[in-house]
Amino acid sequence: MSISVTIMSTSAMLGLPSETYRFGCQFILVAFSTGVGILLSSRIFLPVYFECNVSSIYEFLEMRFGKYTKYTVSGMFIIQMVLYTSTVLLGPALALNAVTDFSVNMMIILSGAVCAFYCFMGGIKAVLWTDAFQGFLMFLCLFVIYGVGLLEIGGFTEMYKRSSMGDRLQFFDFRFDFTTRFFLIIKCDPVLMKSEDGITKYDQLVPYFIISRLQSYPGLTGLCFAGIFSSSLSTISSALNSLATVTIIDFIQPIFSKRLNPKREVYLAKGLSLFYGVVCILLTYSIAGVDSIAQATGVLMSVTEGPVLAVFLIGVLTRKATDKGTVFGLITSVILISWICFGSLFSDYVYPTLPLETSGCPNMNITNVFVNSSITCFDEVDRTLDDVRKEPFILYKMPYAWIPTIGTLTAVITIFIGSLFSGLNKNAIPKNSKCLSPIVQYWMKRSEINGKLPDANEIELRCESATEVPEQNK
Repeated sequence: MSISVTIMSTSAMLGLPSETYRFGCQFILVAFSTGVGILLSSRIFLPVYFECNVSSIYEFLEMRFGKYTKYTVSGMFIIQMVLYTSTVLLGPALALNAVTDFSVNMMIILSGAVCAFYCFMGGIKAVLWTDAFQGFLMFLCLFVIYGVGLLEIGGFTEMYKRSSMGDRLQFFDFRFDFTTRFFLIIKCDPVLMKSEDGITKYDQLVPYFIISRLQSYPGLTGLCFAGIFSSSLSTISSALNSLATVTIIDFIQPIFSKRLNPKREVYLAKGLSLFYGVVCILLTYSIAGVDSIAQATGVLMSVTEGPVLAVFLIGVLTRKATDKGTVFGLITSVILISWICFGSLFSDYVYPTLPLETSGCPNMNITNVFVNSSITCFDEVDRTLDDVRKEPFILYKMPYAWIPTIGTLTAVITIFIGSLFSGLNKNAIPKNSKCLSPIVQYWMKRSEINGKLPDANEIELRCESATEVPEQNK
């Protein structure tokens, strides 16, 4: 349960409704790709880990490549979790900012301080118990929002009808355009209207729905905001605990193993949780102005996702990658992807959205406002003519869903280039190595059988049998 609650963060509760409202529900295809990924992992990676009898994936990396790759990937994990936690911390700040007089910056400090404090005081036990309670609040919040939404709109059939009319049900759009991205708020967009309710971002649509539609149901407004807050705290607490654990096991214990004892490790873990909490709060300030939580999460996670996946794929599918070459390729690809990610995150490019309407708003003379590739709403983006004409670098326009793929391909190429200059053939692992996937071992055996040449004795026997046949006929 703790794992499920950790994955279910504010990026899902606030960011995905915003993405669906503006770009359609193609994001739901991620669920199908996740199922395919789990199936492939069970066939490619898990048999190797069981065969190698390792307790963690980092232990496998040291066995397959060496200690440099292990420490580098561990460091990448720390970077990834810090960046991800920073985006998760932004969610409750935006939600509570919509219903209170506190600024977003103040809510970032309060949310981060609360979570870091109980991680510092309670450790892993506090994380597990709070995850259980917070998970109950999260799912209760989701059921309430879904139920009230269906009740207000008139049932599932009416919801489907309105979504189809607004082009929100475009599940399969296979256009090869690498700059294209894939609601009780009907005909009255609160962000375009610059609503007096304080809604300034599309990530605040769920809080806007709560305060505008649940006030007539006693207690549900506070319950739903507690669920949103819980979705953030559960993720942050687990992330801070894992960051402290990985830091101690992979970086501190190998150096100070003689000075550490269980009691000191507990105090050290609590101190590291507090330290990482402060770091995440500071990083959240730097991304507070992003356009979308889901976009920020996808972009920042992409910094290391693709390159690290490439390391594991090369580890179980190939024989000749070296330790130093892997580190070189991993760092090179992360630097390249970081340039693309942060350039995309802080560029002024506005992705074309599906039609957004204000015709149903009170006291409005404007009939429709469409935001697409050919018509731009200047009230929405609030940019000058010079800003509109200034096009960002083409890679900055790439949707975040494509970035991990680019990172994986880049890492594969740079890892083999680095391995080529550091002894590609000299450090090849045996063909029957436990570190190779069963699929690869099966393929190599079939290749040896099909491509095996007969030895000299077999050729001589065949020649003798061929000459004996004509003599017998005579």
